[in-house]
Amino acid sequence: MILRKNNCWEARCCRPWNDLYFKPEAEIITYSVTIVAPDGETNIYNVRGAELPANVQRLFKYLAEGSTIFFDDIQVKCPGDQSARNLRGVVLTLKG
Repeated sequence: MILRKNNCWEARCCRPWNDLYFKPEAEIITYSVTIVAPDGETNIYNVRGAELPANVQRLFKYLAEGSTIFFDDIQVKCPGDQSARNLRGVVLTLKG
């Protein structure tokens, strides 16, 4: 979902944020986090819910420049949905 402070692109409207009749919300059901170190060492974590687990948070503190983090298989449930939907993944590469 792509949101900006003054515009909601997902709703394809150009009204100011305060004038929207809804507040986009989604419940994060599951996602996976893959961390690839510059030397190729790979760690994969499957997560339930929105909270990033403490062990993954600790690992983030020690990531080296050039590490890549993948958030994939993101499943969310929006208000009114009968079942979860998949979102596109996000890739982050740490640079110094």
